[in-house]
Formats: sequence, structure tokens, C-alpha cells
Amino acid sequence: PGRTYAFEHIDRDTFRVLRAVGAKNEATVNDVVLAAYLRALVEIIGPPSDVPLRLMTTVDLRRYLPQKTTGAICNLSGFTYPSFGTDPGPTFQATIKRVRDEMNRQKSDALGLGDAFIIPLLLQPWPYAFVKKQFAWAFFDRDGRPKHKFVQPAITNIGKVDPARVIFDGTRTTNAYLTASVIYAPGFAPAVTGFG
Repeated sequence: PGRTYAFEHIDRDTFRVLRAVGAKNEATVNDVVLAAYLRALVEIIGPPSDVPLRLMTTVDLRRYLPQKTTGAICNLSGFTYPSFGTDPGPTFQATIKRVRDEMNRQKSDALGLGDAFIIPLLLQPWPYAFVKKQFAWAFFDRDGRPKHKFVQPAITNIGKVDPARVIFDGTRTTNAYLTASVIYAPGFAPAVTGFG
């Protein structure tokens, strides 16, 4: 089986519901999406009750730039690793509150800069063959099978696509999205992106 992308479009009305649920719980839309993802993972995977529920999620590091943006396409992302205990909570609302509190705790301390020391190494102009070999060594055995039985689930919110920046020869864009990086099994990483 090869790698594939699956797309799900959330319409404007559903997005408004997500925003309203977030507002009712003093949470962001991102918190609501994380809560839904966390509950789905627990339902699908059924981890033992003593296994901590952890995710890896991306952080937009442009927040630390004076102008809060860059002038070009730039993957200026870091990672954060929230942990939500061993139980998502009895209800979706309880999960939202748990996620909100953990993400607020994460945001209170240099969010996304924990891996910053390694970023300059990754940005070096290494030859592609060298990088490919290093990644293969880190993640796969000699037969091409993943070395690690368990991989921390990930999710990324790529952000909003501004319709004013995707105009092609005067044609109005009606929809646009960005995709996440290629993920290899057993990894799995949904990406969220908005338009307009």
C-alpha cells in the first residue's frame, strides 16, 4: 500500500459551530479540533488506561518575529508535545477543557522553542543523499521496516490561506488548502488549514 492523502471539507456553518463551542468553553477552535482528534484516537486505538495521552503538534514560530510574518513561503514551525493525562475525560466538553488548560500551560512558556537548538542543523545545505541516509538510519531498519513500534500521533494547523494572496491572472480563487509533509507508517498526522 502506498501513501495517500484524504481530504475532508468543513463548511462555513460547521466552522461557526466549532467556533461557538470553543467560545462557550473559553477555548480556541484549535483546542476543539485537538479535543476531537484526541477522543478519536482513544476510541480507535484503545490505549491501555495507564498510557499517557500525548500528541505532537506544530507551533507557528512567526509569533516571535517583530512583524509576526515573513515575506515568503517559509516553514517556520516548531513543535510542542502536550500531554493530557491517561483519560480524555467523560465528555467532549471535559476533553475540550483538558486540552484548553494544557495548551494554555504550553503557551505560557516559550511555545515551540524547545527544539530550536536543532533547527540551524536542519537548515544547513546538506546533500540530499546524506539527509535521506540519516533519516533512513533513524527511522527504518535494513529491510525498510519502521524501527519504532509506537509513534506519537501528530496534528498540525497550517493556518489560514488569504484569498488576496492566491490570485491567478485576475481569476478569483474559491477554495485553497495546504497539505502536510509526507508521513510514513506508522506515523499519522492530520493537517488543518482554512481559507478566507
